Amino acid sequence: MKLLYPEFLYALFFLAIPIIIHLFNFRKYKVIRFPQLRFLQEIQQQSSSTSRLKHLLVLFSRILAITALVLAFAQPYFPASDSEVQQGKKGVSIYVDNSFSMEAKATAGQLLDVAKNKAISIMNAFDASDQFQLLTNDFEGKHQRWLNKEQFIEALQSVNITASHRTIDEVISRQSELFKTSDLIEKRFIISDLQKSTFNLEEVEGISELNIIPTQVEKLENLSIKELSFNRPYHTQNSNEEVNFKIVNYSNSSKEAISGQLFLNNQLKTPFNTSIEKKDSSEKTIAFSSLSSGWQRGKVTIKDYPINFDDTLFFSYPIQSSVNVLHLFEEEVDQSLEKLFQNDTFIVYQKQSIKQLDLNQLNEQNLVIIESIKQISSGVQSKLVEFAQRGGSICFFPHPQSNVDNINSFLSQLNSDHLVELLKKETEATELNFKAQLYQEVFEEEENRIELPKVNKYWKTSSNSRLIVEPLITLRNRNSFLKKYKSGEGKTYLFSSALDGESSNLSKHAIFVPTLYNMALQSIEYVKSNYSTNDKEVIIKTTQRSESPLKIVNQGQEIIPPQQSRSGQTILNLSSLNLKAGHYQVLQENKQIAYISLNYNRKESNPTTFTYPELKEIAQKKGITLSYYEEEQDRLMNRIATIEEGTPLWKYFIIFALVFLGIEVALLRLLK
Repeated sequence: MKLLYPEFLYALFFLAIPIIIHLFNFRKYKVIRFPQLRFLQEIQQQSSSTSRLKHLLVLFSRILAITALVLAFAQPYFPASDSEVQQGKKGVSIYVDNSFSMEAKATAGQLLDVAKNKAISIMNAFDASDQFQLLTNDFEGKHQRWLNKEQFIEALQSVNITASHRTIDEVISRQSELFKTSDLIEKRFIISDLQKSTFNLEEVEGISELNIIPTQVEKLENLSIKELSFNRPYHTQNSNEEVNFKIVNYSNSSKEAISGQLFLNNQLKTPFNTSIEKKDSSEKTIAFSSLSSGWQRGKVTIKDYPINFDDTLFFSYPIQSSVNVLHLFEEEVDQSLEKLFQNDTFIVYQKQSIKQLDLNQLNEQNLVIIESIKQISSGVQSKLVEFAQRGGSICFFPHPQSNVDNINSFLSQLNSDHLVELLKKETEATELNFKAQLYQEVFEEEENRIELPKVNKYWKTSSNSRLIVEPLITLRNRNSFLKKYKSGEGKTYLFSSALDGESSNLSKHAIFVPTLYNMALQSIEYVKSNYSTNDKEVIIKTTQRSESPLKIVNQGQEIIPPQQSRSGQTILNLSSLNLKAGHYQVLQENKQIAYISLNYNRKESNPTTFTYPELKEIAQKKGITLSYYEEEQDRLMNRIATIEEGTPLWKYFIIFALVFLGIEVALLRLLK
């Protein structure tokens, strides 16, 4: 047993007081006069030995009570182990979870405020000579150093809710980086709401013990709006749009009459209401029209409290003013394509002999139609492949007399199947993929007896399972008539037959118009409508070469994010910028070229948390000694101090003091 405050032992000198009282008899005798002897009552004489025993018992009880009380104030304790408590300065690393989930309200207030108070309690459990690290989800450089107590409190006061979130293995690794730079005794504390989405204790390596301080709410409730998308990848002025999104109810109770709103360009477009059962989700679709040109900025919002970081989804998209279609031919050009596109003001149609092609023309195109060309030079092949890799679309009609090796070399670079052999057999198409994006708005419902084109000459094509391919039209004999392939960021449409009337009647068939027209519309480069604030790849199309970096601007704040350029695109890395959700202008040489809409990551939307038994089981499997502190501030400090210094005994000595005082009272009252 050891004493925390041995100086209190000087108070044992007060033991002299009861000893002096008992050694000297200070009682005064009272004289009573009796006028007559008959008034005297019988007096029982107490033996002198009994009197001395009573006085000794009272003396011992007083001495023991005072001794127990003095020892209680000296705070005796048993050390944490049989050996001395580990000596030397301690390095106390305290992680305070300041992610969005810590906005929730507990009985004692917002979880972040509760976490800050507990961090101070932990600090107070250690000596002033010890060193402290404050770690948050921001992973800022200023937090990667040792602080004294005053500096720690000052740093703690500046901690606010952040959009960043960290897994617990990332936190432990960050703590270890600082411990490697010192010879301090390691002490790790984690203050968190223990969300299952981020508290991946099973991934933690390299530690043998861990202290966890939970900050949790009794009632876990949250609504989240997520997964926004459009019914089609392109947008045109005055067209009907459909935006799709999901609302998730993570609560243990159903939610009735959830109100929400759709805004476009800061104007309310459509309010809506929905109801969701407990632990369920609801998918919503809202229709509206884009009446203006240029970039459209919108958001979908719902009302939820107190966790509201995931109650708004921002989105943006460009309105395409026109689609550029280039028709390449070799000798004779099929007039059906010109008739289809030439009178359409939205589509800018050009036809060009491949022998006279200006390769720079490809940079301005959305769709290139290659019709009945026997052979393509390597230079043109290279430019066409680059065009597709950047996001362009290619539609290929093979010539019956194609140079197979040359054309197959081209198709290989486009990640497409090869031409195998020309078959001169009369057949017909019998199967159309109604679910394909190309035919999404063509048919109201699937038609089993739809009449499809007849074919007289066609190329049998290979079938490579490693390619990303979508069958669109299939012949009766199961050979392909039209397939779509993914070619880098773009796509390739491969017909198995030429466009001329001798090979098929496609150009005169009703399916010809929606097929080619939708190819043109869907060649509009897809622009992602929304990103996460911590995305590492935000793709911006940059047609002009510039040495100046791209800037993003929000509410007057200009930021130059890390970026790299490749193939007419600039890739922005936002992961380290800690940006707010909202709309950001993208500037190139101070000219707006795009918008990006950023939303907070929904990883913490699910408030489900770990319990102590669950964490204990994981820790045991990992060989980690887990200490779990559920106490409030003052008791938390005392418990940590106890564990650091040993088992306190002062309470027992208080009890002993009370017991001995009780014995003294009993002796004085009961022994007459």
